[in-house]
Amino acid sequence: DCMSFLHLSFRQIQDLDCIYGVNVPLILMNPFHTDCGTANIIEVRASQRLHHMIITFNGRRYPRVANYSLLPVPRSYNSAIGDW
Repeated sequence: DCMSFLHLSFRQIQDLDCIYGVNVPLILMNPFHTDCGTANIIEVRASQRLHHMIITFNGRRYPRVANYSLLPVPRSYNSAIGDW
């Protein structure tokens, strides 16, 4: 059974929901190039009534954070696109 990371996450959340009787939300930060594909998978899940609370947002809309300082990489609103 070849499953993507997203499908595996859905299955794990579904198991948690069944075992503990809860509704675990899934929050996904997508890069620009996978946003449409993720939306399509979520739409299929919703049509199969396997939809839980799924929130997505595009990571390109938020500044990158430097791993060594945990500070935003862009220095101003008009910084180079690579900083975002």
